[in-house]
Order: sequence, then C-alpha cells, then structure tokens
Amino acid sequence: MPERGTGEPKDQDKLDREYAARFWKRQPEGMREVFQRTIESAAQLGRLSIFVTSTGLTEQDREKLSALRALAQELGYTVGQFVLDRKTHTASASITRKS
Repeated sequence: MPERGTGEPKDQDKLDREYAARFWKRQPEGMREVFQRTIESAAQLGRLSIFVTSTGLTEQDREKLSALRALAQELGYTVGQFVLDRKTHTASASITRKS
C-alpha cells in the first residue's frame, strides 16, 4: 500500500477504492467470496496476511491489498496498515470487528 503519511484517512480510503476497482475488474467470478472467507478467517486470528511478489510491492499487490481492505470494511471490519515482510513475501495487518 502507499505509505500513509500525514494525510487524512479519507485519502487512504479513496486510494483503496481506486486500487480495489482496478483489482476487481480483472478477477474471475467467485473471487469476492474467496476473499470474504479469507477476511472472516483472519478476523478470528486478529491478523490478515497475504502473499505478495518477492521483489516488493507491485501495483497488482497494492490493488489486492486495497481490495481486501475495502471488502473488509464493507463486511464490518477495520484493517490496519499493511506491513511488508520481505523475508516471507507477505504483507500483514491487524484486523478487528468494528464496534
């Protein structure tokens, strides 16, 4: 995900919606349901982790992470800032149910 600077959270929401829209345009039928199950499972653990490209975050990785965050928000969850772990090629964030 783009680094969250001092900008407003609304800026991140706008970026997530833009990236997510691009992501969903390329996905096969049923992918939304797969992501929904991933989000619900991750919420039980309190951590959402996803594999990303081994060379660092690509635009496609950013789109995927934004799609996860946007869908989680629709489902009533809050996803924290993703942190890249280059050693495991994953991006992880906290995930909690909104109160």
